[in-house]
Amino acid sequence: RRSRFPAHHRGMDALEALAATPQLNRWYFDQLAPTLRGDVLEVGAGIGNMSALIAPACDSLCVTDMDEAHVAALEKRFAARRNVAAIQFELGKAMPDAIASRTFDAIISFNVIEHVADDAAAVRSLVDRLAQGGHLLTYVPAGDWAYGTLDLHLLHYRRYDLTRFRALMEGAGLEVEALRYVNMLGVAGWLVNGRVLSRVSLSARQTRIFDALVPLLRMLEPDEPIFGLGLICHARKTAR
Repeated sequence: RRSRFPAHHRGMDALEALAATPQLNRWYFDQLAPTLRGDVLEVGAGIGNMSALIAPACDSLCVTDMDEAHVAALEKRFAARRNVAAIQFELGKAMPDAIASRTFDAIISFNVIEHVADDAAAVRSLVDRLAQGGHLLTYVPAGDWAYGTLDLHLLHYRRYDLTRFRALMEGAGLEVEALRYVNMLGVAGWLVNGRVLSRVSLSARQTRIFDALVPLLRMLEPDEPIFGLGLICHARKTAR
């Protein structure tokens, strides 16, 4: 899909939109929080939408992003938190010494792995930085059948299903402890915008309305959805 990627992507638009969806961010964070502990690495933190929820839940947090301006924004945002450090790093590229020299109790990523061409190599590089018994905690977009203009303008190489993502995790030597779809009703809006209307971004009004509905959506969602807008995964590093 790389050959079809637009010259100008809408990544910053998406980060700003997610900054205005605190209830959605909390929903996704709560799905991963049970195994979040100790020293944590967040990959692709953007402008810190999820980092603000992660920082109080761990002993130390290393937030990373590929964009220098985002790293500067992260440093400013978390200047008062002594347990947070910001480092420039792009998943899929060489790790800086500040990360490569450490191991972490948990590594967390929201909407990151789908942006990397070689997702298998990227995941293996993260597993190398996990302590034994540590967890790789991920959220990725689900359903390749839902791939549309929104994905294209966000530079998504792919969307995942349960089988494909489990194989990705297990291929990196991880034990999948939990893997499930999340946000069933959000799929409808993504399909309409990205496949029917061929939009390249979600409007601020749409995201505000959707965020207001999140408490109801959480209540209506079954424990094991049969599909969803995304996938949540808890995978643990075990001795080989």
